[in-house]
Amino acid sequence: RFHGRQSVEDVGAELDGCLGEATQALPADAAAIFLFPPSGGGGAHFMAFRSACSAHAIVRQVRYPALRELARSETSFETIAAHAARQVESLKAEGPLILAGYSAGGEVAYAAARQLQARGRVVEGLILIDTDASGLSYPAPTLQAPSGQAASPQPIVRRYFRRPTIHHYRRLVDMALPVRFLRTARGRALLSLMLALRVRMPLPAEIAIVASLRAYDILFDECHRRWFMALEPAPLDIPTVLFRSQEQRPGAPEDLGWRRRTRELSITPVAGDHFTMLEGAGGVAIARECARLARAFRTEFRTA
Repeated sequence: RFHGRQSVEDVGAELDGCLGEATQALPADAAAIFLFPPSGGGGAHFMAFRSACSAHAIVRQVRYPALRELARSETSFETIAAHAARQVESLKAEGPLILAGYSAGGEVAYAAARQLQARGRVVEGLILIDTDASGLSYPAPTLQAPSGQAASPQPIVRRYFRRPTIHHYRRLVDMALPVRFLRTARGRALLSLMLALRVRMPLPAEIAIVASLRAYDILFDECHRRWFMALEPAPLDIPTVLFRSQEQRPGAPEDLGWRRRTRELSITPVAGDHFTMLEGAGGVAIARECARLARAFRTEFRTA
């Protein structure tokens, strides 16, 4: 919708239309998919997948609490799920629901489904896209330099001042951000105080944005870790479909830990790794299958 030669007014009109669609209430019989993104909102591969889904089905993407709320000591993973569940109910006050989540978004969708069921809402389908619930830890992917950029013996800071890229911003933030401290109660309290007082660090806007996103990922991951360690799952009675990538996960079961959480699980293998599975024709194929599943869930619910 934003490709082609459009004026500023045209782009503004398109944005108004998108915002209107996102807040428009859905009828009870709509086979809409509520999409739960990863903690950082997802990269270009996820946005392309969301766009492909929208071409074949009614899709509404939920939002998570802002960094300021996430930094509060009382915020938990259940708080994040409740924030998303309220959006789902505000957009579709009646009728059965279909939830879908990619990566860590699948865990939020699962937690939200439990809360919605507890409030009497019918969740007729849960779609998980490469969400690992096995509890295993994997090495964090290393940041690769942009393609075509030759290795240089110069220190990263010197290269940053010469020609900074998003790769350099991420490296600088990873080196400077106190990850372990942010995971502690004191770290969250300090960050919460800084956000409440609107303390602004003397940083370039690009680095400030990357640092905020990184802090959000750290806090989200810590909330999820604590929730997972305390979780005593009672299997959900919801038809669940897991799209599993071919990424190698040493020691991980085929179901990525989901058979102990749901009574009805089907697994669909997908070519590619955790990121490339959503790219190109493969991502479009998953989007079409998600739309087909949404219609199938609706049909099964009506005939049940």
